[in-house]
Amino acid sequence: MHLNTEPGGRDWTVSAILIRVRADGDPMVLLHRHRRLQRMLPPGGHVERDEAPVTALVRELREETGYGVDQLTLLQPPARLSTIHSNAVQPMPFSIAEHRVGTDDHFHLDLTYALLADGDAAHPVHPSESQEIVWVPLSDVAGLADLDVVQLAQHACDVCLATWDRVALDAFGGTR
Repeated sequence: MHLNTEPGGRDWTVSAILIRVRADGDPMVLLHRHRRLQRMLPPGGHVERDEAPVTALVRELREETGYGVDQLTLLQPPARLSTIHSNAVQPMPFSIAEHRVGTDDHFHLDLTYALLADGDAAHPVHPSESQEIVWVPLSDVAGLADLDVVQLAQHACDVCLATWDRVALDAFGGTR
């Protein structure tokens, strides 16, 4: 839902580059056909007023992919704060990008996270979401998605998967 609808308004969104590594070591990325845009995109959506970004990430992944929090591992940079005295620390996205929504004077500030999926999704995709979901070898993403998605997937696999720590997604508050 767009929370800021005035001209020049900006909404926070989250997206996930969800990765599975094949037996041969090559990564695959999960994409789905966005119902309204009819484009192959990573799963994600709006951060609602009462949500932390990680809560929105978990909700969107469950709705759009069927993956539960216990099936996902978050990739996080090795040099990160894991606690700040009495404050809740949120996971770090690997990208924060602003993009215009359609031709409107409206923008999304998207927090993109890299995650590993363990096996197949344990739950069905929500009926209101796109049912066209595919695991795509990283080398084939360019044939299905726009350049921005290709760049995000490439970075998640080349940098995050190779050098970042694996952290249980439920280690962060607000994921259940």
